[in-house]
Amino acid sequence: MHKVKIDGTRVGYIREGRGNKNKLLLLHPLFGNNKYYEESIKYLKDDFDILAPDFPGFGLSEKYKDRPHNLENYSETVRKLCKYMKFEKFHLAGVIAWCYAFYEICIYVSQVSKESCDSSSTV
Repeated sequence: MHKVKIDGTRVGYIREGRGNKNKLLLLHPLFGNNKYYEESIKYLKDDFDILAPDFPGFGLSEKYKDRPHNLENYSETVRKLCKYMKFEKFHLAGVIAWCYAFYEICIYVSQVSKESCDSSSTV
């Protein structure tokens, strides 16, 4: 698990499979963390460069100190994390509770090449 400071908040993330051409952003379920995807990452890292962040206030990410915890702020933090990591033109996978909010943000910045929103428990 790695951490980086985004707008004053330490954000934890998993990064596996670097060097692969295809990128995959994994978004964990509400009230979860990126450990949700540990087993999936083991199988996907040979084919994808994977970024799986913990949203602020979840997992190993700090809580926001200066703004509310809401989808708009989570979206902005993940967008800035992707920009900082030069993680562009990626596939997006997550559970339905988050996926559509982030999809809108990612489409706005033209980063998503394919999305997969899943209401089941795994990718």
